[in-house]
Amino acid sequence: MTQAESKEVIDVVGYITDHWKKFDHRLDTSGTEIIGRIIRISSIISQLVDENLANYKLTVGEFDVLAALLREPNQTLTPKQIQDLVLISSGGLTNRINKLEKKGLVQRILNPEDRRSWLINLLPKGETLIKKAVPSHLNIETTAIKNLSFREYQQLRDLLITLSGDLEKDK
Repeated sequence: MTQAESKEVIDVVGYITDHWKKFDHRLDTSGTEIIGRIIRISSIISQLVDENLANYKLTVGEFDVLAALLREPNQTLTPKQIQDLVLISSGGLTNRINKLEKKGLVQRILNPEDRRSWLINLLPKGETLIKKAVPSHLNIETTAIKNLSFREYQQLRDLLITLSGDLEKDK
């Protein structure tokens, strides 16, 4: 038996909820059954993504900004548009843009429609880099769901859309 075959998968969240129930059977751990697993999955995927993006000398935050710009037809967005797409504070976004600008991946240009604001534009070097990083990034996500049947995939996607929509409404 190889090391990979002998690697036992432990359901840490199941272990935790079982122990909560033993501690006090009246505790409702139904949220932990779902949210705990989402957090655990997120942690595992985040580690894989961080390792992958390090190959491109990018952080997740930098990747998110470059990817948002790449998806736009003219590869230009206002800082507010980027902020809405990557869900970050304006201060955090300013830091990311500064780092990307220093790396020569994006540039700030004066907004011709509002001379009080800036546009962030993806530069050719940034476009080349993000186009190299996207396939391996998407592969990590696709690999993570590879064992789901198409029906399971659709069900999970729909359930997560409902859950995230409910949470967004309640913010």
